[in-house]
Amino acid sequence: MPIYVNKLIRKIKKDSKVDIKSFYVSEKNMADRFKRDIKSKITSNPAFRKSNQDVFMEVGGENFLVIKNNKPTCATGNAATCRAIRY
Repeated sequence: MPIYVNKLIRKIKKDSKVDIKSFYVSEKNMADRFKRDIKSKITSNPAFRKSNQDVFMEVGGENFLVIKNNKPTCATGNAATCRAIRY
């Protein structure tokens, strides 16, 4: 996981006073599924911004890369894992 994403997660946890035990895993199939989900929402969701083959996501005023050169990043894999766990 990129250091800046990890710092952002820790800051949000601290600011919201929520104690969630974070663990980081990545799974290619889930990342690809989440990538497809992101691509379907780029035009309708202002949290996503596309730049050439890259897609950035804004959370709490911070931007981070979720798709680089049309491939999911580790941040995408982690988000996909959390999304799959939630459902």
